Amino acid sequence: MSNHKPYNYYPLLLLMTALILGVTILGLMHQYSSQLPAPRVSSSEAFNEKARWMRLRKPSCDLLIVGSSIALNNIDGKHINDVTKNSTANLSSFGLNPTDVANQLYRLPKSCKPKTIIYIFFRDDLTSRWDKMIDWDAYSRYIEGELDFKSYARNMDLSYYISTALKRSAHKKAGNHSFQSLDFDSTGSVQLSSSNFNYDKTRWIEFTKDRPLSISDLEIALKGIEGVVKAAERLDAKILLVSTPLNTSSKAYYKNIDQDLWSRVEYYSKKNHVEFIDLNNQGDLPDTSYSDFVHMNENGARYVADQLIIALQNHHR
Repeated sequence: MSNHKPYNYYPLLLLMTALILGVTILGLMHQYSSQLPAPRVSSSEAFNEKARWMRLRKPSCDLLIVGSSIALNNIDGKHINDVTKNSTANLSSFGLNPTDVANQLYRLPKSCKPKTIIYIFFRDDLTSRWDKMIDWDAYSRYIEGELDFKSYARNMDLSYYISTALKRSAHKKAGNHSFQSLDFDSTGSVQLSSSNFNYDKTRWIEFTKDRPLSISDLEIALKGIEGVVKAAERLDAKILLVSTPLNTSSKAYYKNIDQDLWSRVEYYSKKNHVEFIDLNNQGDLPDTSYSDFVHMNENGARYVADQLIIALQNHHR
């Protein structure tokens, strides 16, 4: 009788099963990647989706638009692209403050070589402390073409992916009729609809909670702008600083509390030979150009684009 023990095939079967399962998962990820939430390079779904947009589009971005949701919604990038014939890219995302914008400029994809950068902002953008927990190294690797499975594997936060997938489905259904829209156009802008929009009445009066900026806030704001300007200089790109228009009610309110802010921005711009376009204090657009007191719809975004086109054409004369 043989004393040899029967060969144990279970470890081999487990290994083969794991390999087959792994290959199947990778194949499904590749096939359905566009339907999955973007890899989690930050805690912000909007930032992650914009990173995926950059990765897929590989924009050359002669004209680069940066900033928060103000820059995302308040400029019709496609209109600027069509009129100026510049390759226009909008890299903006919800809640990006000046430090985030500067970090983004330091990590542009290799395809993106801007000649002009437009940084449009609202007063709260300049002092925002919202930490989106951006992993800038992971972001850089992802937009430069790291394999999808590697980007997902770096942060396998299943609760984030499940909750984001559910929200993403609702956002897609709402399209550009909702503030949460990530329906990027060909330039990366999001044009909020001027009809059948899901208005939130509280957002029209939210500005009444704001107070004059403290000396500390003003210093943070100017330091933030300076950081963005320096990042643009490193790229050898011209930068336009632009304050966003406000609707009639909020414009009158902020005029009383923000004079010091805009005078300091204007002084900084003149001293450093940076062009500042103060749309905050120009013209009175009807409320039909807005989705709330500061975010514009497609009508307002077209107006801002036209003002910027004039500025760009004057610059190149």
